[in-house]
Amino acid sequence: MGEAKKTAMFWIFVLGIVCFALVAGGVQMHIPAYLIDIGHPAIFAGTIFGSLANTVGKLILGAVLDKYGTAGGAIYVGACMTIAMAALLLAKTQAFAFLFAIAFGFSIVISTLGPPFMTNDIFGKKDFGSIFGIVQVFLWRQAHWV
Repeated sequence: MGEAKKTAMFWIFVLGIVCFALVAGGVQMHIPAYLIDIGHPAIFAGTIFGSLANTVGKLILGAVLDKYGTAGGAIYVGACMTIAMAALLLAKTQAFAFLFAIAFGFSIVISTLGPPFMTNDIFGKKDFGSIFGIVQVFLWRQAHWV
């Protein structure tokens, strides 16, 4: 733990986690308003993000991370997010709005599954709890800043 906190990699990792969380949280909160602005009813825009995509997304991402590690997970999430952003550009139709919600749900779960996997990949299992505890503080604080 003491060694990890003295490395530039630790603080770059923490900064990356904070930046990711701010972007993810900042984007996510504006999606319903965007969908309303492009013509969808408020009830549709507010309820399109069901927990089903997040639940299934966590199961899939967990399997990807277990089998292919952080790099494989990053590729999977990048592909899902690319699909999500393309669908969001075409989200004037409900089909693309739903495709966006599913792909976004499959990718945004990296915010909960990614940090512990990345912490383990970068710093190993020794003092994992202490190191991840510090990383988690930055994730928790960000949730209250957005």
